[in-house]
Amino acid sequence: MKKTLLLSLLLLCAAPLFAQGPLLEPEVVPTFERAQDGTDAKMDFTVPLKTLDGQKAIFGTWSGKPLLVFYFMPTCGHCQHAYPLVEKMAKNYPNLGMIAVASGSSAPDAVEKFRETRNVSVPLFIDSSKKFGDKYGIGSVPMIVLVDAQGRYIRYRSFSEEVQRQIAKELDAWAK
Repeated sequence: MKKTLLLSLLLLCAAPLFAQGPLLEPEVVPTFERAQDGTDAKMDFTVPLKTLDGQKAIFGTWSGKPLLVFYFMPTCGHCQHAYPLVEKMAKNYPNLGMIAVASGSSAPDAVEKFRETRNVSVPLFIDSSKKFGDKYGIGSVPMIVLVDAQGRYIRYRSFSEEVQRQIAKELDAWAK
């Protein structure tokens, strides 16, 4: 009797959880970011970056060209898991700009280890001033930022199959 009562009580309490369906909301496909005035937000190519040996990098080199930026931390498991997608895109779209930017709190030796263990083929920089992360980051990594030739950008924080298809669709259109 006690077991039946306990089981009934447990089922009664748990039923609303199952009736609600999945707790995850459907994924929203990102679009171009908007500025506060409602116009398209533009990438700031004056943000300072550094090479792994501490030299100043000219981010503006990619201005006026389509660009994919992979923003990451070398010790982040999700970043390590997502990076092969960047390499795949680099191979599939060799004429588009692709760079990887490590978070400013990343130690250069950790970034170098990431480059070696992941066989990074795209230019790799460190956001040592933390200005890229402050301006475009959303407090989490990994993130892909697609920048079109006009400087408009889309941020992707998810790497689901749907998002990968959306990124490929954008890159296909830009490659034409």
